[in-house]
Amino acid sequence: MNQRQERTLTAYRGALAFVGTRPLAFAPELSHLCERLDSTVEAIENAAGKQQLRGGKLLGEARRRLDQIREKHMLPLVRLTRRLFSGETRIQAALKVPHKRAPTDDLLAASASIVKTLRPQRKFLSESGVDPRRIDRLREETRQAKQLFDAATARTPESAIATRRLGPLFAEARADFAAIAGLVTLAFDPEELHGWRMVSRVGKRMGRPRKQKRRRNKRKGKTVQAKTRQARKAKPKNGKPRTGKPGRQLADVAVAPEHSRKRPS
Repeated sequence: MNQRQERTLTAYRGALAFVGTRPLAFAPELSHLCERLDSTVEAIENAAGKQQLRGGKLLGEARRRLDQIREKHMLPLVRLTRRLFSGETRIQAALKVPHKRAPTDDLLAASASIVKTLRPQRKFLSESGVDPRRIDRLREETRQAKQLFDAATARTPESAIATRRLGPLFAEARADFAAIAGLVTLAFDPEELHGWRMVSRVGKRMGRPRKQKRRRNKRKGKTVQAKTRQARKAKPKNGKPRTGKPGRQLADVAVAPEHSRKRPS
């Protein structure tokens, strides 16, 4: 369980403690939601504890075997036979190979569907120049791959199983928490809602925010560049400080104020 999940779990515990000290008569559904969220939080804690246990091999070898079956058996067989059943919609729908990143269950189901669809057509395939033994090889390879997956699943460590369970468990807890938050928002007054937000809010990540620091440096750099450009505009090319416009200075000298003019005696 990562740090974000730990902070989220702390918020769920705080929400349950907050609602547990208040009367639940205003919302009949709230009691059931809190019980379900409490059980989900307990399951998350158990799964997080099992994450620390050591185990054996994972399912990588079985998955690589299935990928080879897809490349060497499923794809060639489908490419050879689809053109022979151009008018058969049902057969065309069954002769499809999932993407190489598709889930394991989808690939196994697609292989079984191809074998089931083409086995009754062995005679027609033989007459069309397609070796029907390809169907038998695909069926046998798929059976061996499924056995390998079953054995690998049995040897999968509890830590890996617990890690895969955390995602769905947090999704269930998130849905129940959202429903509880909606009921609490409708039932409690603003003062109590402030306390609810304080205990149910997911805390921020502790530590130095590196990305934000880079952004501040970028903004600071832009500000310095802008000030540098303004200073360059204000400085003349010959290095002398700028004064007012010369035309305006001549006008000021030519037109003297009346009180400074000498009147004839």
